Amino acid sequence: MKCEKSKKITLAEGVWYITLVLQMVESALDFSFSIFKITYICCMLLLAREVFINGRKNMTKICRDISGIIKTNIIFWGFLSCYIIFDIISFSYTQDISYALTKYIVAIMMIVFIGMYLVIWAVKQDDIKQMMNRVLFCVALSGLIISIISIVNYFVGLFPVIYERRLSTITDYNQFSTLIILGFTSGIWYIMRTYLKWEKRIGSKMLFTVTLLYSVFELSVIYLAGSRRSFIIECASGVVIVGILIYVNIKFKAKKGKWIVGLIAGTLVGVFVFSACMNNMFDYVYNYGNSKKEFKENNINSSMKTIVSGEAGNKRNVIWKIAIDEFQRFSTKEKLIGKGSSYGSDLYDTPRNEEILMRTYASLKDKNVFRTHWMYPHNFLLTDLVTGGIVKLLLGLGIMISLIVYVLKGIRKNYQFWFAGILIGVPYFSILLSFPHGILAYKNFWIGVFIIVLLTNTKKDCPKEMEIKKV
Repeated sequence: MKCEKSKKITLAEGVWYITLVLQMVESALDFSFSIFKITYICCMLLLAREVFINGRKNMTKICRDISGIIKTNIIFWGFLSCYIIFDIISFSYTQDISYALTKYIVAIMMIVFIGMYLVIWAVKQDDIKQMMNRVLFCVALSGLIISIISIVNYFVGLFPVIYERRLSTITDYNQFSTLIILGFTSGIWYIMRTYLKWEKRIGSKMLFTVTLLYSVFELSVIYLAGSRRSFIIECASGVVIVGILIYVNIKFKAKKGKWIVGLIAGTLVGVFVFSACMNNMFDYVYNYGNSKKEFKENNINSSMKTIVSGEAGNKRNVIWKIAIDEFQRFSTKEKLIGKGSSYGSDLYDTPRNEEILMRTYASLKDKNVFRTHWMYPHNFLLTDLVTGGIVKLLLGLGIMISLIVYVLKGIRKNYQFWFAGILIGVPYFSILLSFPHGILAYKNFWIGVFIIVLLTNTKKDCPKEMEIKKV
């Protein structure tokens, strides 16, 4: 496909972008009904109409274009296919098929969702660079919307205020803050890819101000979520992003040294001041307000200190040890192929392991959390090990390593793969510490893969015209 001016957004494409935003926002909000599912179905119907009207004569070419995209990392797709096939085979000896099937609701939905966008591109024959910019903008917008709603909700109470000493609109504050990290990374990436365009439209000073305020706000909300995991990711990804800014400035002689230094210094000061003020307010509301909470909440600063002391991983160590001890009791056959796709949670429901958990989580005894499938290994490698044995573990590692190697190879040719590395590294780090169903059911993993696919084909389509020459 030749590089050309981006075509107008079609109705199906527009609904797809809205669906992407809603999908991420609804992951962080407890809606009584899902608007995302409605727009998802509408997008499918509109796309089917466009394919019927504009694409049926070129169906062979459309299929060829999509298969060409997939072939860009055939090793990754090969491992992923084998992983899915083996997991489905394990249904034949799993204890709870309905629980095991849960992951495929998300997996199929995300695969179809990504497939819809690839079909939209193939039918339009549009500039994939501009389409990728729109995707990054939507992911960034999602993170910003989540952050704004969390602040407003804390003061106004649009939704139930779950915590008084941290910002999160859902119980899983790790997932909440992870979505904002992905949004922030996409936002900075989008700004770098479209810097020249926005500099002409609003001027360098205004663009600097917007970028600074955006960075301060998003990074502050991530910290105020109180997630130790996300704080580590925030620091690591921040270092990478700063490195990218410095590299681009030197490599392409952008002469934006003062701009970058000002942005970094302003962001650090702004995050410190904003976070400190909000944190003090949280403490005041919790200690002197009309608190109705039935459980004790830790101060955010106190929680972060446990990262250094090592206390942050105490409960994880107990959970992981249970899974490892269980695997060691497997027979040789079970060590090879596991005990079925649901066993990652089933093993914690046995009387022996349940007793250990009740001692570890004694404070939760009165909250009715000790139910079937309430616990899982909190590490996707251990989940693969007990559900599919060594075979599934190797396939899972193959998925992870093949994608990491692909990103590292891409970095050598295009610095933008550093951003792609963050977008796939964040989900990887998250599922190493949490998430019940592993890779397949994690929406953020699929979003990262999707953006890597777009980046790869952007470079392939327009190797010269679309390269960013300066920040």
